[in-house]
Order: sequence, then structure tokens, then C-alpha cells
Amino acid sequence: MIRRNFLKIIGLFGLNSISSKSIANEKLETNLIELTECYVVGLQYYDGKNYYASKDKFLTLKREPNNIYDKKAIEVFDNNLKIGYVPKRENRVIAKIMDQKVDVVAKVIKFNKDEAYYNRIKVKIYQIVG
Repeated sequence: MIRRNFLKIIGLFGLNSISSKSIANEKLETNLIELTECYVVGLQYYDGKNYYASKDKFLTLKREPNNIYDKKAIEVFDNNLKIGYVPKRENRVIAKIMDQKVDVVAKVIKFNKDEAYYNRIKVKIYQIVG
């Protein structure tokens, strides 16, 4: 799926309205290849510290190649709200995929607001195909 088509789908349905029971989500999930599973890190430094994530919510991933701490950095967003980052130990391959203009998305699989920041939001990261 071309990024433009994916963005049109999000524009039509709204990223927040995509749920595991919706037709849009079922169609999207058939076009996903799971890459990894990890916790979002850095929540305490961004808007993630007060963020509430619902299970099965899709989050946007954005490369940040000019990050002074990690040239392979991948930011995690909910709409325009920066939540945190994909952990450094998980981002090398995903960054290479994203650098080739391949669409990648994260899906919340676990959220516990009572956990420490580094164990609060667990996501699966997928490559979008088709």
C-alpha cells in the first residue's frame, strides 16, 4: 500500500476510529507483517507521561535521523501527540525499512497506567504491505 493510500484511509476513517472490530481495521490487519513487539520508551520526557492508550489503537511511527543520541531513532505519535520512541535495541531494522519509504505502523497491545514508564505501553510494529 502506498503511503498516500494509507493516509487517505486514515483521513476517511480517522486514526482514532480504527478499532479491532471495524471493517477498516480488519482490512488493514490483513495487509500487515509483524516486525517486532516492544515497549515505547521515553514517555516521561514527552506527552506519554499523561497519555492513556486504548488496546488495539494504531500509532504513527516517524523516523528522526537527526537525533543526536540515536541516528536510527523512531518517534511514536498518536496523531500529533509525541508519546515516545521505539527502543534503540529494536529500531535498527525498522529504521532501515522506513528509510526505504516502506510504511510502518504500531498497534497498542498492552497498556497499564500503573506500570513504570518503561513498561506502560507495549506495541507490535508492523510493515504495511499491498
